[in-house]
Amino acid sequence: MESLIELEKSIALASKVKGPKLTLGDFNFPKLLWDIEHTPSAKPGYSTSSVYYKLLEVIEDFSLT
Repeated sequence: MESLIELEKSIALASKVKGPKLTLGDFNFPKLLWDIEHTPSAKPGYSTSSVYYKLLEVIEDFSLT
């Protein structure tokens, strides 16, 4: 969870700078549906931990798609 909080802080800082940005990394969350056309969501039928919900919150808060 701590790494997601740090990611959130980093994105918040970067969002203050004008221009395009890329966020790259190995987001290993196998219980998420990584749909190209939509924001990721939890796979149906899987219980997910708070870490998954934190990642989804960061994605939504910063309009990452």
